[in-house]
Amino acid sequence: MRIWLSILLAFGLAPPAAAQAPIERLRAELGTVRLVTGTEYPPFVDSSLPGGGVLTALVREAFRAVGIPITLEVMSWGDGYRGVRDGAFDATFPYYATRARRAELQFSAPLFNVDQSLFQRSPPAITFHRLDDLIGAQLCNPGGYAPPLGVQRLVDAGQLVVSAAPTPLDCLQRVAAGGLSGVILPRLQVLSLLQNLPFDLAESDTPVERRWLHVAATNANPRGAQVLDAFAQGRAALERANGWNRIIVRHLGVAVLNWNRFHPADPEDD
Repeated sequence: MRIWLSILLAFGLAPPAAAQAPIERLRAELGTVRLVTGTEYPPFVDSSLPGGGVLTALVREAFRAVGIPITLEVMSWGDGYRGVRDGAFDATFPYYATRARRAELQFSAPLFNVDQSLFQRSPPAITFHRLDDLIGAQLCNPGGYAPPLGVQRLVDAGQLVVSAAPTPLDCLQRVAAGGLSGVILPRLQVLSLLQNLPFDLAESDTPVERRWLHVAATNANPRGAQVLDAFAQGRAALERANGWNRIIVRHLGVAVLNWNRFHPADPEDD
């Protein structure tokens, strides 16, 4: 039960920077919205999961709710991100809104907030309560994943070593084999992956970082802002009909209804 209670779902919508366009006009101007995502990020997006994962289902249904057709391609995270940045696709998901990404993309209101935890072999060698506890550690970081901001500062200061691996699964296997101190990843993702692995890992009691997942749209042309507007209106329509909650419960279970609900007032992931 601890797992569900500590992952907080951001249900509220951020106040729009400008008045929303009439949905009829958005339908006419957008036509088909071109989306792209990756895979192997359970339970959020994963080609092996029903509906492609809970966030894939939510995004699909939000656009369906306002009658806007979409195409959705699945490709490597890096190729998809570059495609949105350069205007080949309209939007992608789910992404953290870092300062570097905000220079290239624009972001929706938060979809989920995600605790990132330190996972180690058991018994754990590091008792994590604050970032200084990681000094001297050797951590694994999967390709395409930005390390938590505080962790990156330790790396830049030469106080922490991070080794790259192709995927989160590769990192988990390297940590389980004893080659590295640990890996920092979203806890729901790791717990989903560990269900199908022949080993277990110890999770830190204190999260290393909390971040929010968003839909990210292109800045290369005006369609990006229109797509986010349409998505926000579709999400609002789903929420009014309780469809947003029903999708989450179908994918993640009724326990999510006990999550705290709030809209973060804190600055985004700078």
